[in-house]
Amino acid sequence: MDDLVAGKFKYTSRKGRERRVKLIEAAKALLETKRPQDVSFADVCTRARIPRPSAYHFFPDIESVFLGVRLMHAEALVTSLGSVERVRGDAWSRYFGRLVDAGVKVMRADRATTRLIYGGVGGWVEVKELNKEVDARLAQLALEGLERRFELPSWPNREAAMAVAFTIVDSILRLSFRTNEELTEWMVDEAKRAAVSYLKNYLPEVLPVRERS
Repeated sequence: MDDLVAGKFKYTSRKGRERRVKLIEAAKALLETKRPQDVSFADVCTRARIPRPSAYHFFPDIESVFLGVRLMHAEALVTSLGSVERVRGDAWSRYFGRLVDAGVKVMRADRATTRLIYGGVGGWVEVKELNKEVDARLAQLALEGLERRFELPSWPNREAAMAVAFTIVDSILRLSFRTNEELTEWMVDEAKRAAVSYLKNYLPEVLPVRERS
């Protein structure tokens, strides 16, 4: 996660870091019941019981607070996908599906950040840019995981194709949340089905398994 976090926030003391976390947790608590566009910087400061002049030392505005929320969530997602192992007898499609399931589990456990990601973030450029970085990192992890476990064929633009697969998943999960206010089992299954169908344009149904994978 260091490549995503580096440069996002200036260094602070331990007390400063504790206050920053407190502000992020306050934002997440508010996002449990409010849309991102209905949460103000003043709301976050009040919830965290930190005076606004002091809070400005850690976050200049509400967008930067939301960026902090998204960074913490991104770390959990990357860790979760990185820990998924291939089960004996897994086809590559099942392994890919379990990657998606791992990410969905993290999102369901953190409804506030899911609302931030899928509930609309207006013109908050940094949050949108971070979302792109996270998506690219997840696609890279998926490709690396497949390569460690299966003998993948070589084809042009592999990284881009995997990014497209994750964009398909992300789009369907976004639709699920905006339609149902949750990530439903049916929509999660549809996301996996659609992404795997797309990847089958490049990958055969069965891939040789690497030894000690």
